[in-house]
Amino acid sequence: KSIESHIDYYAYDPGTNDHDYCSQVIKSFYHDKKTRLFQSPEDFFSHKKEQSITVAIMCNVLHEIAPSDWLNTFSQGALLDRALSSDGYLLIVEDQRIPVGEMAHPLGFLVLDTPHLKVLFSVTEEDIANKKFIADDARNDERLKAHLIAKSLLGRVATHSIFSAIEALRETAKNNIKELRKTESTYKNGQLHGFWTQQFANASLYIDENRS
Repeated sequence: KSIESHIDYYAYDPGTNDHDYCSQVIKSFYHDKKTRLFQSPEDFFSHKKEQSITVAIMCNVLHEIAPSDWLNTFSQGALLDRALSSDGYLLIVEDQRIPVGEMAHPLGFLVLDTPHLKVLFSVTEEDIANKKFIADDARNDERLKAHLIAKSLLGRVATHSIFSAIEALRETAKNNIKELRKTESTYKNGQLHGFWTQQFANASLYIDENRS
């Protein structure tokens, strides 16, 4: 069975560097004449109705968005809010141990895991019980993780929850650095040490610059 018969897929990418390549990849799976790749909200909503998307997927995207843009990304009236149906979900997929550093924005990168996302979206035990926030580590290796988040939680992102989530990330990074320094000096541990050191530095810089 084909993807085309099961999933009605649309892509959004404001960048232009890979536009032609992405368009060709999409066309290799979808053989209709629909426009499926968009570069602006205006372009998207000129072809798609508001609240017409069931699941929006951010795959290895969140860590590339500067924290200063998180509020606008998840706020009421933003692309995600307008595109998702009232019972829709955001699916965040991230490599939790990216092997090399990045400078996707002035702070480099920040990779949020389950505890930090819970803080960012002010997730409650009731939300988890009602399956409004679901975390999945399919390979059970703490590497490629998926988080399914109900649209109703997106509006909870606020300046204080962003700050608290990054504070929690810094604490996680600090604890992991301390534990790694007690372990055997292997390539894997050295790579992890580098990852968490960058996370700690990037989170600390954000906190210093935004502390009220």
